Amino acid sequence: MADDSQSTSLSGSSIYKALDFHKVGLIIGLIVFVAIVLAPHPASMDRSGYNELTSRLPDETLVRIDNEFGPVNEDNFKEFLEYSKTIRVATGSTSPRFITEEAYHALDDTSSFKGPTTLYELIKGQGRAQMRVLALALLMAIWWITEAVPVPLTALLPMVLLPMLRVCNFRYAVYPGYFSAFEQYAHYLIFLFLGGFVIAAAMRRWGLDKRISLTILSIFGTKPSRIILGFMVSTAFLSMWISNTATTALMMPVALAVLTQAKVRPGESGFGLGLMLSIAYAASIGGIGTLIGTPPNGIAAGFISQFVGKEVTFASWMRIGLPLVVIFLPIAWRYILWRCPPETTELEGGKNVIKDNLGKLGALSRGEKNTLAVFLVTAVLWATRSSIVIGDTTIIIGWSTWFGGYFSWVHDSTVSILAVILLFLLPVNFRSATFTIDWKSVEKYVPWGTLLLFGGGLTLGQAVANTGMASWVASYLTMLASVPIIILLFAIVALSVLLSEVTSNTGTASMLMPVMFALGTAMGRDPSAFMITAAVATSLVFMLPVATPPNAIVFGTGYVKIDKMAKTGIFLDMIGIIVWTLVLYFIVGKFFGIVLI
Repeated sequence: MADDSQSTSLSGSSIYKALDFHKVGLIIGLIVFVAIVLAPHPASMDRSGYNELTSRLPDETLVRIDNEFGPVNEDNFKEFLEYSKTIRVATGSTSPRFITEEAYHALDDTSSFKGPTTLYELIKGQGRAQMRVLALALLMAIWWITEAVPVPLTALLPMVLLPMLRVCNFRYAVYPGYFSAFEQYAHYLIFLFLGGFVIAAAMRRWGLDKRISLTILSIFGTKPSRIILGFMVSTAFLSMWISNTATTALMMPVALAVLTQAKVRPGESGFGLGLMLSIAYAASIGGIGTLIGTPPNGIAAGFISQFVGKEVTFASWMRIGLPLVVIFLPIAWRYILWRCPPETTELEGGKNVIKDNLGKLGALSRGEKNTLAVFLVTAVLWATRSSIVIGDTTIIIGWSTWFGGYFSWVHDSTVSILAVILLFLLPVNFRSATFTIDWKSVEKYVPWGTLLLFGGGLTLGQAVANTGMASWVASYLTMLASVPIIILLFAIVALSVLLSEVTSNTGTASMLMPVMFALGTAMGRDPSAFMITAAVATSLVFMLPVATPPNAIVFGTGYVKIDKMAKTGIFLDMIGIIVWTLVLYFIVGKFFGIVLI
């Protein structure tokens, strides 16, 4: 599970450079924000604003426009704006409703509506709202990229600025944003991740994560190549369920013990370099495999639910992410062995280190058993809630369809919170009132900032979609319709990887989702394809220590020099871009039929 925190330790003059970089980002973001808010919005935003309004205006108003003016198009829109001054509409003050002026005056109680105003003013107001959302989007993008303030703090900006800019009401879904500024911070996918975080916290509390990793490692032999493969498989599997930072921190002591046993020196060993890089890279790759594996996955699912109206279930995401993990992990393993060839063919005592560590854990404790049981049940329920279909063949009938669809109201997030409750209720020791998880452990291990990032990204996306800004962006992307789809996918992946090398992957995903939706809309294709393409690509970052926490952790061990990581990672970035493009196009898109390309 990839954390989006990108910080790493700096020292000396680099600290001042970093601080200057943050300050510059802070100032530039504010200047851009103020300038755009104060600037008049372009006429093209009026057009996209009217497109948004047409889906909400009363039928009587639309009929009148059609009868008196006729069809509205690009050629006659200026004339239509003049005509719109003759039409008056009342807007809801506590709901996103519109009624005609006549209907307003016929009401006995008009308190739930604002007095009638011209359609012209409504169109202009919708355009101004787009401009203000654009200002907020650029401010958040600049602050996310430069980390001018803590990344989760930037995600709180929509809560404050959308109401202050009169785009969204703090409570009601009203014109021109049509949603509450706070509602997306309680999106159901946030609770799906919360459940995953709490399960991971229970694993860490009782050491179950370490036992799982050591058990997997014990299966592999003592050859350096097999040891590296064992670490990669263990790390990738754990990263599907717990944060990549925690996974890397967990695997690091075991890896250091193996290197000590092998008597290799930091900075001078191909085996040491390869082993450290394998852990960092596998942590990023493994998180792609499940919906809770890394925040960008959930960001994509949330935006697809908002914009496209499709539900991305835990099972359907596994059919997207697992093919890439299964294909790319062995490629990365062989690549690491080629770029970092071990200096020995057999490692004496390597397996003993792993066995000794397993022996120290002893038998499964009650806490581990409870956690393992909840984890397995939850994973099975997540994977089988919806029917598993490959092509035209149904492999498993989802339990949500049983008993005439009685459980259709239950979501993966419901299962996730049920797991949380069970972990708090299952006892480890009745006498001491010790339970499988307690609130102190939750406070310690759950990355609350990541949950705020979800809310901020989804809120910004909702504002982009509802004000008509997504349509405005799409109008400028129609030129890409003639580009071959596989070339376009390649470009999206490359752009996403490049951005994620220098900024938060969750922030990058949040910035790209509205653009990807607009791109899909402009090309007349399923926007989900482009959104998933970009989201997954943000995890394929292997070049710089600041790109992702696992890279920073292994860099700090001394076994990895920055030039070695950059030279090794840049080519793996390229391989990842190619592999993900091909997997998406030929396997996910064509064989599984999940992404319609």
